[in-house]
Amino acid sequence: MIETYIKLGGDGVLLRSLYRQMRAITDELARGRRKGGDATATVFPPQHLGDVTDHNDVQKHYFVEANEVDCSFDERGVIEEFRCVATIRAKSPGVRLYYSGHTYSSDRQPGVLRAEAIAGGALLEARESPTGALQAYFDLGTSLSPDDDKAHNLTFRILVTSDSPARPILVFHNSRGGACQMILRAQFRAPALPKKIWRFAVEDTIDAEHPSPGSEFEVADDGLYDHSFGELTPSWSYGFAWMW
Repeated sequence: MIETYIKLGGDGVLLRSLYRQMRAITDELARGRRKGGDATATVFPPQHLGDVTDHNDVQKHYFVEANEVDCSFDERGVIEEFRCVATIRAKSPGVRLYYSGHTYSSDRQPGVLRAEAIAGGALLEARESPTGALQAYFDLGTSLSPDDDKAHNLTFRILVTSDSPARPILVFHNSRGGACQMILRAQFRAPALPKKIWRFAVEDTIDAEHPSPGSEFEVADDGLYDHSFGELTPSWSYGFAWMW
């Protein structure tokens, strides 16, 4: 059926991704019924952080049509800022909250990461772990519905305060509520420019460090690299890896 819609002019990337996301919801509800639970208890999205016990409570009620991500590095190879525009659509009526999680693996301590909303919502809370991992929750400022004609855009950024150069990998895990498509841009600054850099789309992050045929970029004198990832698969990882 999906392939028929595509032949009639539908967006193949979006339709296939939507199908995978909806199958995940159906499977989850079926598991709940088999366990004797109330399958309808998880239908309604949380409206306040007090209703959230886990970020999955938030993520399972929406999907991200597309992510546009910009990451900038300073001249030492330290990430300065990660900026994201998330194009969000509801799976359930009444979606108001959005979640995003982040780590800076080369400097694992509190105070390194800070979240800010820019447009399309407000930062409700940023929960920090003892190792500095950040869980950011945003209020979208409106209630989203599957019937909405237009998707909702949320723009936010994660600021990094550190003296530690980044590990040579930018990895984005496409978890529940993850993106259907992603545009990733990385801006490096001399003298900390990659000597070799490649893109990856992998199920196992170990494979990200093994460049596949055709995945390498030509070295850019201006330090700017970008790639559009389409038909993202839930639970896979996407990004860039490089050698300093």
